[in-house]
Formats: sequence, C-alpha cells, structure tokens
Amino acid sequence: MNKFRDLKVYQKGIMFSRHVYDLTACFPKSEMLGLTSQLRRASYSIVLNIAEGAGSDSNREFVRYLEHSQRSTFEMMAGMDIAKEIGYVKSSDYDICQQELTEISVMLKGLQQSLKKRL
Repeated sequence: MNKFRDLKVYQKGIMFSRHVYDLTACFPKSEMLGLTSQLRRASYSIVLNIAEGAGSDSNREFVRYLEHSQRSTFEMMAGMDIAKEIGYVKSSDYDICQQELTEISVMLKGLQQSLKKRL
C-alpha cells in the first residue's frame, strides 16, 4: 500500500506529532536529551512505522509495523504521565494528548484487524 498518506490514522499521527513538538518546546532545556527527546521520538515513531509498514510486501508485515506504532502510543501515554507528574504539562494538555493517543490507538487496532481479515 503506497497510499499511506491517505490513511486517517497516519494524518492524525502527523498532527499529534506536531502537537508533541509544540508541547515539548516549553520543557526545560535540561530535558532536551531526556524526556523531550523521548517523547518526540515516540510521537514520530507512530507515524514512521505506519509509513514503513505500508511499504512492505505483505499485509502480515504491515500488521507487524502497526503493532510497533501501537507500542509507541503506549510509550507516549507513559511519557505524558511522567511529564504531568513532574509539572512539565498542564492537566488540560495532558488530557488532550491522552485522548488523541487513545483515538490513534483505536484506529491502529482497527486497521490491524482489517488487514488480518485479508490474510
């Protein structure tokens, strides 16, 4: 599937990654190599794994990459828990991120199930 840009989950992931970059820009400079970097990498890992999986030769392989994307959503959820706990993220921003991550996770699971039916 080379039309990964048409996937709603990919588009939502791009927007979420942008949100994470904006949010982490306010983190202390001392976190640049720590939590800031980790959250940014996890956010774009969601999107990059969708794209890489879409370029694979089989649905089975695509599902495997979507599982990696799914794991990155969980990593982001945990990272946001930490960021909130140490006061880097306001409750309202935290809630928005958790909602977006839940939606992305559900979309990823739906796409995985759809592809598995085709196996």
